[in-house]
Amino acid sequence: MLVYSIIFILLSIAFIDSDISNEYSLFYSVWMALSYLMMSIGNLLFVFDKNVRDIKRVWKILFPVYIINLIVSLIIDKKYGDNLSLNDGLLFNLVVFIIVAIIFLPAFRANYKIAYKNPN
Repeated sequence: MLVYSIIFILLSIAFIDSDISNEYSLFYSVWMALSYLMMSIGNLLFVFDKNVRDIKRVWKILFPVYIINLIVSLIIDKKYGDNLSLNDGLLFNLVVFIIVAIIFLPAFRANYKIAYKNPN
């Protein structure tokens, strides 16, 4: 999971760079950067088994926000992104969704466990 966490941080930087190059609003870009940062912190907390009560309370709020952010991000990228193509078929969109799910699933799992599993 440590290797994944490092890769996730690098992917997050690429995602933020993409948001900036797509000329999304500053608010949106900063919001997504903070979201990726907190998710990366959650991944590292999970790796190093730092699941204490105070962190658990914060992550119970953050975890649902991560899910909403991912959905909003997919919609915004699809609607306004640089690689916008109105002719993409259902199969292509399904494949993109599966790839995104594979990339984010370990992070969601780790952050979920921080929020909803018993603290140490």
